[in-house]
Amino acid sequence: MKIRELKESPIVNIRDWMKKHVKNFDDELLEIKDGEAWYDAKVILQNTTRIDVPFAKVNGGFTVAGFSCDIESLKNCPRVVMGDFHIMNQPKLRSLEHGPIHVDGYYYVTDCSIEKISHLSDTLIMKAGVDFSRNPIKSLAGIHKELDLSLAMMEGGGGTVLLEDCPIERDLLGLILIPGFQRAKFGFNRPKELIDAYEIIEKYIGKGRKGALDAQEELEDNDLGHFSGI
Repeated sequence: MKIRELKESPIVNIRDWMKKHVKNFDDELLEIKDGEAWYDAKVILQNTTRIDVPFAKVNGGFTVAGFSCDIESLKNCPRVVMGDFHIMNQPKLRSLEHGPIHVDGYYYVTDCSIEKISHLSDTLIMKAGVDFSRNPIKSLAGIHKELDLSLAMMEGGGGTVLLEDCPIERDLLGLILIPGFQRAKFGFNRPKELIDAYEIIEKYIGKGRKGALDAQEELEDNDLGHFSGI
């Protein structure tokens, strides 16, 4: 009897949690394998401060947004998201660690407290690109080691990195070295030196390491050396 209870308890816990915290939850769309949730639809979380259920895959988007959620970690989010991955307005979220490894849509983490773009090196992003707008990101150091947009580039408008209203003040050069990178957008509230630096970067997109070296030299010649780091 005890063995049977041990087998069933995680299933009951997962179902109960999802009934409470997944908007428009449909029990018939849930399959539980090896203690993980496989959900055959999109997931919109509500009224929670953490993701207590280990998700394996959702056949749709995965969204944590609005004031009813207040998460601090992406732990237990789906490994595979067959739609958009959308985390918005979560001020306690400071890291992209534990995020999905496959996103068959757009990757959005906006209006949070992310200071560094990291923990994405093993993530496949299949659509247009990524959006980190309105996070306190000051530097793009190492971004070329974290992002690969070569598959996203195949889609219309692909290869885009959105950084609107981020207080970026240094290290833009790595953008050139992101596989599949096509463009970055910084929004309307951009300081002039960021505009000037990106105008130089734009000329060398798609030209690889030789382009990065040439852009670095031009940035330094124009007193914009603080943007020339990678």
